[in-house]
Amino acid sequence: MSKTLGNVIDPLDTISEFGTDALRFTLALGTAGQDLNLSTERLTSNKAFTNKLWNAGKFILQNLPDKNDAPAWESLLSNKFDREDSVLNLPLSECWVVSKLHLLIDSATASYDKFYFGEVARETYDFFWGDFADWYVTLYSFS
Repeated sequence: MSKTLGNVIDPLDTISEFGTDALRFTLALGTAGQDLNLSTERLTSNKAFTNKLWNAGKFILQNLPDKNDAPAWESLLSNKFDREDSVLNLPLSECWVVSKLHLLIDSATASYDKFYFGEVARETYDFFWGDFADWYVTLYSFS
C-alpha cells in the first residue's frame, strides 16, 4: 500500500464494514515477512468465518445444562478431555471431534514454536469450519 498511489485501506473504514475480528483474522493469516493482499474478498470470507464462530458459540451456550442443574454440570465437568481413557468413553462423534481438536492443538503448538502464526490461523480455520462447525455441530443439531 502506498499513500502516493492512493491504494491505502483505512483501518477504521475496514472495521466498520467488516468488523474488527475479521480484520484481525485476515492479518493473522498473512505470512510474516511477506506482503499481504488485503482484498475485500478475503475480508468478506473472514467476516463469514468470525460470524460462524460467533454462531457456534451461541449454539454451544444454548445447549449447556441449566445453571441450576447441579448433577448435569457435575457430569459435564467430570470429563477429562486430556486423558485418552476419558475421550475413548465418549460417543463416537464426540470422540472424533475431541481427537481432531487434540491434533489441532499439537499442530498449532508446533507452528507457534516456529513462529508460523499464519499457519496456526489456517489450521484453526480448517478445523473449526470443516470439522467442528460443518460436520460436528450440524450432526449434533440434527440428532
